[in-house]
Amino acid sequence: MEVSETEEVKHVRDENARLKKLVADSSLEQGHAAVGDQENISGLVGRRAELRSLLNEFQSRERHACGLMKVPRTRYRYRSASR
Repeated sequence: MEVSETEEVKHVRDENARLKKLVADSSLEQGHAAVGDQENISGLVGRRAELRSLLNEFQSRERHACGLMKVPRTRYRYRSASR
């Protein structure tokens, strides 16, 4: 490969990665909108479960998913101490 070809391949790979990220973020937002249209999720336990499914399904960042669901990350991560 020549230098120009390698630069073009690198540019195409970078553009592909950027587009994949845009599609994933868009899909996550659409998934969140669909959840909002359904019945309200009862309590934080239900919202945590919904967040987990969004994170797994769309392989998104925790910060982004919590922001879309309007759940503070500290509440998402909270685990009660066993007594």
